[in-house]
This record gives sequence, C-alpha cells and structure tokens, in this order.
Amino acid sequence: MPRRGASNDLKARIPVLYLAGHPIKDICHLLGIKKTLAYKVLNRYQEFGDVSNPYAYSCGMGRPRTLSSADLAFISAIVNHRPSVYLDELQDELWLKRNVRSTLPTLSRALEQLGVTRKAISARAYERNEFSRALYMNRIAEEVSDLNMLMFIDEAARDERTISRRFGHSGKGIRCTTQRPFVRGTRYSIIPAITLDGIIAYNIGAFMMTFY
Repeated sequence: MPRRGASNDLKARIPVLYLAGHPIKDICHLLGIKKTLAYKVLNRYQEFGDVSNPYAYSCGMGRPRTLSSADLAFISAIVNHRPSVYLDELQDELWLKRNVRSTLPTLSRALEQLGVTRKAISARAYERNEFSRALYMNRIAEEVSDLNMLMFIDEAARDERTISRRFGHSGKGIRCTTQRPFVRGTRYSIIPAITLDGIIAYNIGAFMMTFY
C-alpha cells in the first residue's frame, strides 16, 4: 500500500501553533508528526505564504500567481474592515503594506475568488449609539407591562407615480421606455396607527398638486 503524506489541514495547523508561541517539540507531540515535516512546512509558509508549494505541479509552465495566500488574507481583512473600499485603494494598500504590485483585473478576480461581490451598500447611522438604544429599550420594558400597549404611528404617502417601476429590460442599444404619469395628481397622506395586531386606525388626507 502506498504511503500517504500529511494532509493540508494537518499542515495548516503547524504555522498556527508556531505563531501562537508553541515550540517545535510541543507541536510535533500535539500533532503526532516528525520535526522534519514541521520545519519543512514552516519554511514553505515563510517562502510562499502557504503550507504547500504552489508551483510544485506547474512543471515550469505558466505564469506564477501575483497574489499569495497571505496577500489574499490581507485583502479579505481590508474588505471586512472597509466594505466600501475601491480597487485602486486596495492596489495602493497592497503596495504600501505588502510591497506587492497588482493590476485592477487581478484584484477583481481575487475578490471573486474570496467570494466577495459588489452590491448596494446598506447604510447605518454613524451617530447611532448602541448604549443609548439599550437604555431606551430597558426603560420601555419597565414602563410597558404588556406589549399590546405599544402603538406606533408612521406617515406614508401615495400619488399617481408611486407604483411606477424604476428599472426595466430592453435589448442592447435600445432604450427602455414605458408610458407612465409625469404629474403627481392627487396626493394622499396616510397616517396609520400600528400595533402588534396590525393597523387598528388610520387617517387619510388628500390634496391636489398644482403646476404652473
């Protein structure tokens, strides 16, 4: 039966334990490996940023990767800390902090490899204070003995343009057009009273918009 080498999962634990301050002897005892394997893995990690040689099966063909595993981890950390970072800013950070030059298409593919996609930002108020919110929730819990006592009022509005769709589809080079009202017309202001059981009362006011 052919001899099986150590798995990559086992090798990946060696630099983690070493960086945590464990000596080589303790690492070998914990993982059940020999010192030669531990030193070999640490040398590869220092050279390539990975526990295995990424060029071992390249046979001298192809262009070596611009970004190592350590570079990808650095990019992932930046994106997690600054979700709105631009690609050119990532490019500058890689050069300043890692001394690695990378093109924008390479960075785009790296983000795709990391499972990072471009999407609309969900904004949160910078001024929001979690401590003040917790104090408010505790105060409401002390004053309200029954949740059915809570009632909320939220103003809404409707006019002829409310139901107009903002996005559509058309062929390449063909403008997407549709007919819809440009004049607001009668505008309705709706003020409902909302509880846990839903809307229990509402007030609707209407007024005309005049254009000159």
